[in-house]
Amino acid sequence: HRSYASSGWTLPSMATLMSGLHPHQHLVGRLAFRGTEFGKLNSDIVTLPEALKGKGYSTAAVVNNTFMAPAFQLDQGFDSYDYEGASNVEHRTAIQTSDLGLTWLEAQTTPSFLFLHYMEPHLNYEATAPHLGRFSKANPAAEAIKLDELVGKANREPPAPDVQEFVRERYDEEILVADDGIKHLVTSLKAQNRWENTVLIITSDHGEEFWDHGGFEHGHSLMGELTRVPLIVAGGAAPKHGRVDAVVEHVDLVVGILVFSLWKYL
Repeated sequence: HRSYASSGWTLPSMATLMSGLHPHQHLVGRLAFRGTEFGKLNSDIVTLPEALKGKGYSTAAVVNNTFMAPAFQLDQGFDSYDYEGASNVEHRTAIQTSDLGLTWLEAQTTPSFLFLHYMEPHLNYEATAPHLGRFSKANPAAEAIKLDELVGKANREPPAPDVQEFVRERYDEEILVADDGIKHLVTSLKAQNRWENTVLIITSDHGEEFWDHGGFEHGHSLMGELTRVPLIVAGGAAPKHGRVDAVVEHVDLVVGILVFSLWKYL
């Protein structure tokens, strides 16, 4: 498949995933001509969790990104919205996030919608043990760059090729951390005997550029490396279609979740 996020950074993409609206419709992002201020989701918009809650679903979210703070009103419709602000280095790990969601889920006796947001992978690309250094340890380019100095340097002069490779290796190490969190989630759902009744959807709010078009990080363009994202649908209750040759975006995902979850009411 070819799956695309609606934006190249977190806030507008997450507003789309919550609302099913394109960024030009929900207008949640940087306010025009007021670049230090941000919009918030209009309370009149019926969100995905609100629609599900209205049909008897319990709803919860565990989120760790500053752009998902309740002030942006992305918490509309959630019975539980466990938000913890984060920096590029200090944040809850993927396994901790999964555990918080699983603890909530264990107490539920009705159909449930659980939204988990992992910070990994994200600058400063400092994976937790045992993955830190898994790919990058032997790379001497580690002495040539400080990753925290890359934050917000989208258009800086591209570093030497060996330094670029080091940065990618550190990014890949954080992908392993996210993999651990998802593996823990799946293993625990199976242990709770929930897997056969679960639809697990994995996607991302944006990608990352590693000087593909001369830039770095995210939030500065809508090139494919920032907008093409994974989309995996798994679980015992998921439709079994295998790999689908189609172009989809986050708006389609929201509609698909609603149709699949509420089909008996339609």
